Amino acid sequence: MDRVLDDGSTALHLAAQICINPDVLDYLCDNGCEAFINRADQFGWTPLHYAVMARSSAQGDAPFAKVGRLLQRGADAEIRVVENALSLYDQPSSPSTALELLRYARPERFDLLVGTLTGLGLHCQ
Repeated sequence: MDRVLDDGSTALHLAAQICINPDVLDYLCDNGCEAFINRADQFGWTPLHYAVMARSSAQGDAPFAKVGRLLQRGADAEIRVVENALSLYDQPSSPSTALELLRYARPERFDLLVGTLTGLGLHCQ
């Protein structure tokens, strides 16, 4: 589980993007992947970026639970994407944090994320 793929991603990146149950993230972190919690892939995205932007994150009984779990495990919400991901959404071309990406790309989900993080006692800007 501690393997880094050719594109710089890890099992934690993949789980943050496609898994629905946040317990998968705990399992991976408990089994060697926690060292990669702030690792950027070739696009500059960390597992937190993928969790924030994943379509499945805003769905289900616990929206954005993956985001909360990564933050509780030590993910750094201030890491900025190296590549200009916001250019895809006609936004200014400056490096963006995961939360900034969501605010610009999917603003209808941003308030839901803020509510979830506040409920977990996590600060959200």
